[in-house]
Amino acid sequence: MKIIRRAGGRFLIAAGSILIYVLLFLLFQPAWDLYAAFFNVIPAATFGWLMGVPGGFFYLLIGLPLNIVLFNSVDTAYNQVLTHILGISAWTLISIGLGWMKDLRVLNKRIRKQALDLEAERKLLQEEIVRRRQAEDKLEHEALHDPLTDLPNRRLFFNRLAQAHTKSKQNPQARYAVLYLDVDKFKSINDSMGHEAGDLILKQVAGRLKASVREIDTVARMGGDEFAILLEDVSSLEEIEPIIKQLQKNLALPYEVQQNTIFSKVSIGIVMNIMTYERLDDILRDADTAMYQCKSNGKNQYQVFDNKLPGQSFSDQPATPTVRKKRL
Repeated sequence: MKIIRRAGGRFLIAAGSILIYVLLFLLFQPAWDLYAAFFNVIPAATFGWLMGVPGGFFYLLIGLPLNIVLFNSVDTAYNQVLTHILGISAWTLISIGLGWMKDLRVLNKRIRKQALDLEAERKLLQEEIVRRRQAEDKLEHEALHDPLTDLPNRRLFFNRLAQAHTKSKQNPQARYAVLYLDVDKFKSINDSMGHEAGDLILKQVAGRLKASVREIDTVARMGGDEFAILLEDVSSLEEIEPIIKQLQKNLALPYEVQQNTIFSKVSIGIVMNIMTYERLDDILRDADTAMYQCKSNGKNQYQVFDNKLPGQSFSDQPATPTVRKKRL
């Protein structure tokens, strides 16, 4: 309906421009003669403005017979067909030029609108890609990290252990060590104070472990209160001892949980001679064995696994975990 009304309005404007031209021609022709045809500019411009380039050709079909009729109705010496053809051709070119300018403006508007639409779609697509990538990164992070402590989980730890083991096989100088540890007396603390308190302790332990090692090292939660640490680029116990002492120092600090001050330390099992291993599971098994040997020897110690000897434990001052109420 809008299209019909718009077309009807354009027809009325075009017809009005022709009528104006006829009236002005008849009014000024006695004085201006041929120059009265200058008012052809009105319908020529109107047709080009209303209809674009096609309007110029439409004006040609109307303007030529109209001018012949007008000039035949008046007394003039310029009523030749060639004169009419040349004159109308000039006005037609003007009409086509105006129509072309209008069509070009319309085309530019459409191009700009399409460009804006494409830009909006591009932004939406880019945002969707970012959202999907973030969702994928989140899923990947959740699949490879412990939900409680946000440390690498067993799967990610084994991935990095495999990389380090392959690197060590290719380059014997690129050695590494594995530490396996758990929180002494954690089960009794967890049972007496509840799982929420136990979770809070595990989070604090995770933070202290990360603060005790280097950037290149990996700290992972293996399950329960057990953690594993991959120390890269170390070849002797002397290189590891400063890190172990820092671990013992940080983990010996009191834990503030539910208005209680909790003291607990860790037992650490160490595997050093990695080159003799073919299976990664065996490395963790022997580190776990060394850790439990520490527990049987009094806890708060570390021990390097030796498959020939029972192993020697090293300790600063063996301590029994205690719980003390915070003084308010």
